[in-house]
Amino acid sequence: MTIRVTDSLSNAPEHIVEAAKAIGRSDYKLKIFKAVYHHKRREKSLTEIAALTGLTKMQILQAGGALRKSGIIGQGKKAGETSYEQIEFFQHNKAKIIRLVNDPSKIADVATKRNTPPVKRDVVSFVRTEPRRRNSRRKAQPKKVEKRLRIAFLATNPDAAHALRTDIEMRDVAQAIRKTNYRDAVDTRYIPAARLGDLLDALNEFRPNIIHFSGHGGGQTLLFDNEAVYDDGGEEIDFGLINDVVSATDEMPILLVFNACDTLNGADIFLQNVNAVVAMSDSIDDAAAVFFATRFYSAIANGQSVGTALKQGKLILKAAKFADADLPTALCKSGVDINKLTFLP
Repeated sequence: MTIRVTDSLSNAPEHIVEAAKAIGRSDYKLKIFKAVYHHKRREKSLTEIAALTGLTKMQILQAGGALRKSGIIGQGKKAGETSYEQIEFFQHNKAKIIRLVNDPSKIADVATKRNTPPVKRDVVSFVRTEPRRRNSRRKAQPKKVEKRLRIAFLATNPDAAHALRTDIEMRDVAQAIRKTNYRDAVDTRYIPAARLGDLLDALNEFRPNIIHFSGHGGGQTLLFDNEAVYDDGGEEIDFGLINDVVSATDEMPILLVFNACDTLNGADIFLQNVNAVVAMSDSIDDAAAVFFATRFYSAIANGQSVGTALKQGKLILKAAKFADADLPTALCKSGVDINKLTFLP
């Protein structure tokens, strides 16, 4: 079996499942897979893999050769000896593959072209339909309150090779907020193609209570947009500088939400200035990120606490059979209880 990832966008779940099956129950293959995809260094020699796994070079060549034939890793030469190389698709999805290897029973729940789980995403709902009252002639009106929640929604998508549907995320979050009880109390500013300067402008002009970032992340950085139309790839800004920017205001935000891959590690630096941070502990699927954000802000704009909104966002991912349900994680400043942290009555 050789896995081809040239059509990874349309067949990503299937490639993830096939990779997990190729590794199977082999402890050697799993150790080598983890070693090759350890951190972001693309190529590792036999000597380096042996140091990471404790396996002999012969064991690595035998099991690694099987992984190479399956198309899960590449092969080359480094320092005069055989080396194995990362493939970008599997680097991005390594956590999902490892979870399926550790628990093969979950493979049946992954929706692929060959497998359709019994639960469909488009019918998942936690809303209970109330019986129609015969004597009621008017629909209940949303509660009217003064504006008291400001959300700055920054979206970036500057890397053409790894495009995200941040536009869909902005659309679905806006629609979800419009359906809530306190929609008139929520003021949301959407900032597409956001640059670091746009964050400063939002802090000065808008004074947001919540800053939401939708885009790419990882390595304690966020990928902001470029200055020019034809500059592809974006600009990586580290957490330290972003934290300095967030603090450069007289009215600091209360909550930061990083709906981007691998943003949990190092995010505690922001607790110097804000009460709480919601971030992702690993790479999150684009569709899962949209599902999470939509449910999270629907709960917030209905007066639920940050803790409850986080719980609902994770539940909707679990119900929709996403493998990413455990990724959204909250960090809190000492003395702050996210189950009591609310923005609306």
